[in-house]
Amino acid sequence: MDEEINRLNFENYIWILFAFLCLLNIRGDNDDINYIKTNKKNIKMNLIEYLSLL
Repeated sequence: MDEEINRLNFENYIWILFAFLCLLNIRGDNDDINYIKTNKKNIKMNLIEYLSLL
C-alpha cells in the first residue's frame, strides 16, 4: 500500500516537472518570435543569458 502511494506521489512530481518544462518551452518560443519580429540584439542576449541559467 505504501509503495503504491509513493509511486502516485512520484507521478505527481513528474507531471509538475513536465508542466513546468512545457511552460519554459512556450516562453522560449514566444521570446524567439519576439526576436524574429523585432530583430533586436538585446533580446537575443537576454535569451542567451536566460538559457545559460538552465
